[in-house]
Amino acid sequence: MTLKYLTTEQDWVEFNLYHMRHSKVSKASIDSVRYIGIVVMLLVTYLLVRGSQDASLNWFVTFVMSILWFIYFPDMHKKQVEKQARKLITEDESKGFLGDQVLKVDDEGITVTNEYSCNKMKWSLFNKIKFTDEYIYIYDSSISAIIIPALAFENIEDMKSFYKNVEERLT
Repeated sequence: MTLKYLTTEQDWVEFNLYHMRHSKVSKASIDSVRYIGIVVMLLVTYLLVRGSQDASLNWFVTFVMSILWFIYFPDMHKKQVEKQARKLITEDESKGFLGDQVLKVDDEGITVTNEYSCNKMKWSLFNKIKFTDEYIYIYDSSISAIIIPALAFENIEDMKSFYKNVEERLT
C-alpha cells in the first residue's frame, strides 16, 4: 500500500500536543509542577506572614492564586509546548519532516520518502500505532512517530483499514 500526503508544521505541532496529552511521563511532569507551584506559593506566603497580626488577606490571595495556577497551568504548558515545537520544526535540520511524503507499507516494513531522504524501517522498529480523528501516528520510539494526516486517505474507512493493517503487523 502506498500513500502520498503533505506533512505541515501544524501536523508536527499536533503530534507534539497529542504526545504531551497521552504520555505518562508528560502527564506526571505536568501534575508535579502543578502541585509544586502550589506548595511554593504556600511556603512563600507562610514565610512572608509569619509573625504578622493580620495575614488573612495574604492567605486569601495565596488561595486564589493557587486555584488559578492549578486550573491554568496545563493551558500555559500547552502553549509553551506548541511554541517550542514550532521553533524546532522551523530549524534547517528539520527539513525532512515537512513537505510531500510518500509512505509505502510492505511485508518488510515502512518506507518514507521525501525530497531529502528515503527511510526504510523494519516492522521491529515500531512499538505502537495511535488513531485519532485527524491523524495516525506510528511510533518508532517513545517520543517520535510517523505522522499521517487523515487527508492522506480518501475516506474514514480507508484510514481505518490502513490502521488495522499496520496494527496487525505490530502485534
